[in-house]
Amino acid sequence: MTDEKHKNIDQLRPSSYDGIQEYDNDLPRWWVWIFYLTGVYALVYVVGFYGFGVSIPPLPYEPSGVIVAKAPSSAAPAVSVVDEEVVLKAKLKDPAVIEQGKAVFAGECAACHGPQGGGVIGPNLTDDNWIHGGLLVQIKTVIENGVPEKGMLSWKSLLSQDDIRAVVIYIRSIHGTNPAGAKGAEGAVYSGDDL
Repeated sequence: MTDEKHKNIDQLRPSSYDGIQEYDNDLPRWWVWIFYLTGVYALVYVVGFYGFGVSIPPLPYEPSGVIVAKAPSSAAPAVSVVDEEVVLKAKLKDPAVIEQGKAVFAGECAACHGPQGGGVIGPNLTDDNWIHGGLLVQIKTVIENGVPEKGMLSWKSLLSQDDIRAVVIYIRSIHGTNPAGAKGAEGAVYSGDDL
């Protein structure tokens, strides 16, 4: 009976730390039961999630940590590179597309590539040399995705697809113009048949 009687009385521990003594009491029963139930829940969760042949669902992000948006099932199929090249080549001689591209280039690209495309911070777009490839599709890819390590923005969320295509066509139209004060050659010489 004396043990039961002393169990309900607060008792100080004999040790002290920085002049502070603490009680040597049991945890309340409801805390202990929550602790036990949490452990049981964790065990059931792990067995239910990983055990009994259940595979781990795919993660919603790539290993690099970039979140990937899932396309809705009704989304139109992506345009292949070959199809995009055909679309771009069909617009090469369209003066309305070239003018549209010139207007977008003057507003968005001229600060880095110069008003005539001869290059300022960015490379010269009028010569035969290309850093990331001289195919129309390669130029479009650079405009869409940018070159972050060199300070070029990704324009895919800032410009419409028609504006991006028009800029690509305009860049191809100024090929070989050799504006005054153009930057020197950068990248490899591209001698494609569509230059």
